[in-house]
Amino acid sequence: MSNETTATVIRDNHFCGSVGDFLRPHLKIGANLSVVSAYFTIYAYQALKAELDAIGHMNFLFGDPAHRDQLKAWFDRLWNDADLVADVKQDVLQYLAQIYQNHPPEFIYYKTLYHIFEKYLGDARKTDEDLGATTLFDTEIWKTLFDFQKDGAKGAINKILAHNGCILADSVGLGKTYEALSVNETGFARRPSGRKLCLLAVHVAALLSIMAKL
Repeated sequence: MSNETTATVIRDNHFCGSVGDFLRPHLKIGANLSVVSAYFTIYAYQALKAELDAIGHMNFLFGDPAHRDQLKAWFDRLWNDADLVADVKQDVLQYLAQIYQNHPPEFIYYKTLYHIFEKYLGDARKTDEDLGATTLFDTEIWKTLFDFQKDGAKGAINKILAHNGCILADSVGLGKTYEALSVNETGFARRPSGRKLCLLAVHVAALLSIMAKL
């Protein structure tokens, strides 16, 4: 234990030693314990549960004026430690200004969509990088797809590689067959040896009907 720790009655789990290490030798069966209620939390109890359950009595105190100056000095030291405390006032004010700024409904709509599909967008960017190493983007079938169909094909490829299969469901005439053919150009060709993959293209109404019967 450092000289600083032995010179103070404060234990802060940081500069001035561990509270648990200080208390354990004193938490004997039937012992009486007094603690300042403001500084004893459910986390403290959880860490010392075995020892505390064995003591005889526990008193909650509401502050000791004799240690007030020492507590203030300890708090000031923590508050002024650049490794522990950062001034985030401007960050908070900027964030609050953004929250309370009036935005057009279109912005709210797009922001909502972004957060809903954020993970998918990240996966899509990685898929672009992976597919860029293949010849898929140069195939005729890929060039015939609309952007929304390309997104569907990329999503199907992600699901196949992650889950060994995918159900591609959409309404009539939106290009499920073409999307499936484009997936076949790379998804099945890149499967690991011995790994069975499956892609099922189905009308969304038929899928809902099948699911209702399961």
